[in-house]
Amino acid sequence: MLAMKAIKKSLILIVDDTPQNIQVLGNILYEKGYNISISSSGAQALQSINKQAPDLILLDIQMPEMDGYQVCEVLKSNPLTKDIPVIFLTAATESENIVQGFELGAVDYIAKPFNVAELLMRVATHIELKLKREQLQQINIWLEDKIKERTFELEKANAELLKLDKVKTDFLSMISHEIRIPLNRIKEPIELLKYKVENKSLAELVEIIDESVVRLEKFSSQAMEITQLRTNRYVKNNTEVSIAGIIEYALLSIQKQLTEKMVNIVLNIQKDQKITGDSDLLVKCFANILRNACKYSQNEGKIVIGATELAEELIVEIKDFGLGMDNETVNNLSEMLTPGEIQFEQNIGLGLFHSKLLAEAHDGSIQIKSALGKGTTVTVTFPNNKSKLD
Repeated sequence: MLAMKAIKKSLILIVDDTPQNIQVLGNILYEKGYNISISSSGAQALQSINKQAPDLILLDIQMPEMDGYQVCEVLKSNPLTKDIPVIFLTAATESENIVQGFELGAVDYIAKPFNVAELLMRVATHIELKLKREQLQQINIWLEDKIKERTFELEKANAELLKLDKVKTDFLSMISHEIRIPLNRIKEPIELLKYKVENKSLAELVEIIDESVVRLEKFSSQAMEITQLRTNRYVKNNTEVSIAGIIEYALLSIQKQLTEKMVNIVLNIQKDQKITGDSDLLVKCFANILRNACKYSQNEGKIVIGATELAEELIVEIKDFGLGMDNETVNNLSEMLTPGEIQFEQNIGLGLFHSKLLAEAHDGSIQIKSALGKGTTVTVTFPNNKSKLD
């Protein structure tokens, strides 16, 4: 087995019986600084994992003799390998195939042909989730030790202090339990933990983890919703909704960022302009776009939001006057291929890709126009069927 090593880099095992797929994935991930090991069969992969456990496994489903489902089942039945995140590689997008993978313990799937931005984001997200879980376990050990150290002192306190001690002990016990459960239950305990830790070094570590959890929560939520949208597993609740109301809720979701940068919002939308769709999805669609517009606007800048109703279309334009992008980046984002380096690192590509799928779920589309130093205009177009409820 071939292995490419780098110091202090995450190890990714690629399991695929097609050499071309291995070469493509290996080159993409190696260029991003990951260690790569490869296996061309399920049996070879299991032997490799027994020798050196990877941080993440990219596992092809369709392989001779031992397919990806069987390999995953073996891994998840072994206490030594059950926590290694497995992402399935598949050309099939049928819901039942994907659901089977999740039921066997896979954390995600990536469809062939690979979208590079989506591939890298999902790989980075699940590797970072694994690392954060390990760090949280270390904090849990520290908390348990600290509880033991404090118990004797707290037992000497008076009745009121004993009552407070019980509250604190219950609280810390709850934290110790909650940090072992999935990401969507970690955020609140970490927020509470920040105000209880006195050790400066540990407080800084908790702050880093807290920021990462928030970011990963957003990535994970977007990735899951993208999966649901791409496999038609999301059931829309369509109603006739006001575009002005949708934009208002989207702006409320980023109010903190708008206030911090003192960005002025100019609305050119009529209250009677409506669209038939799922209000939650539509709010997310515009919130992603507005978040980027705010992020790249100058302090005390301006964002103009307008809507135009035609006979067959409803067009919503969001224009900022911030940093802007060059033509190459605009083309990449428009095609939802690999974004430019800066944009990829700051998650513009994933947010717009998410918005693109949300718009397409309503038979809509997104176009981007931008110029360096002049700002960016994102146009979202929907069919004008406001009187029709799906």
